[in-house]
Amino acid sequence: MSPLRALALVSGLALVASLGASSLVAQDTKKEAEPAASPTPAGDPLWEKRDSCSECHVEESWTKISEPDSPFDHSLTGFPLEGAHANPKKASCADCHRRGLRRLSERCADCHHDPHAGANSQACEQCHNARTWDVPRNFFVHERTRFPLTGVHAVIACEACHRNGRGEALAVTPTECQVCHVRDQARATPNHIAAGFTNCGWCHTTTTFRGATYQHRSYVLDGVHALQRCTDCHTGSTFSGLAGGGSDCLFCHQQQFNATAGIPSVPDHTGGAPFGSDCGRCHTNVNPPLSFSGAVIR
Repeated sequence: MSPLRALALVSGLALVASLGASSLVAQDTKKEAEPAASPTPAGDPLWEKRDSCSECHVEESWTKISEPDSPFDHSLTGFPLEGAHANPKKASCADCHRRGLRRLSERCADCHHDPHAGANSQACEQCHNARTWDVPRNFFVHERTRFPLTGVHAVIACEACHRNGRGEALAVTPTECQVCHVRDQARATPNHIAAGFTNCGWCHTTTTFRGATYQHRSYVLDGVHALQRCTDCHTGSTFSGLAGGGSDCLFCHQQQFNATAGIPSVPDHTGGAPFGSDCGRCHTNVNPPLSFSGAVIR
């Protein structure tokens, strides 16, 4: 080998060695270099006063945070957590933030099922609070409406009356009794529908729908009359007055009046004077049963 070729070979080997060493040094330097800092979300209130992502996030998943001991201050979002919202046993972050930790609407119905089916306003806080979604009994002041709650109405559940066929909408409900008591009206004896009863309050109260007490206006009931059943006098299909008309005693007690003709110990009332149709001249309605016993001539 000539001296010139030998010199070229040595120079080439030296160059290769030099390049290899430089590459190794560059690789070692790259390994030892600090990783680039994670970009901070400038202007994001969730990042303010934070030093590290790990204060909220965990290595398991970027969308999972280190609750319930997370130091994250939710009030920075403009929606501070109160009541059940602040209790991780009742509401975790993922219960609301189901598609990542993005900002959500503050409308209650976006997370909570609306039992009113949109019939009421969106101001849920008028009846509900953050402690519980259930409405405390008597929370809503029903006396402000045109239908104050009395008797049994004051203790039954709201949805027992406020239903829209699906048992949801607590919307305005008609105040006519038969709207809720349609079965009671249909099974009533006598037939209330045929009799044309339009106001249940004439006879019934809110304490119980069973039983009835009607305050007569044109013919006041007192004495034994007040103890009788309606059907003892009202035998027709209508309760608007007595069947056949009339309100004098003989209308109901004609049989007893006629029977005096065959009772030796009782004067015959059918013989005319001094007996007429004005039974009240001698009899009262305080002697049960209505036998007209104990007459006193006045």
